[in-house]
Amino acid sequence: MTNREIKCIAANGKLSVQQGNNAWSFDIPYTGKIVPKPEGWVKGTKGWWYQFSDGTYATGWNYLKWSDGKNWFYFDK
Repeated sequence: MTNREIKCIAANGKLSVQQGNNAWSFDIPYTGKIVPKPEGWVKGTKGWWYQFSDGTYATGWNYLKWSDGKNWFYFDK
């Protein structure tokens, strides 16, 4: 391993990081579950978008939460 390479290993509730002769170890709260992103409206540079919890964005017609209810919205790809 060269001094430019970084090696990371996560196992047994620990994250080990090594670069050259330096090494660090951290405890991590690993549950094995993927934490979903919050679903909702996101303001971008070109307007508002709706992002689903899996990280994808709404395209075409979608019946989505808005204010105190739901409504139909159309999104370009």
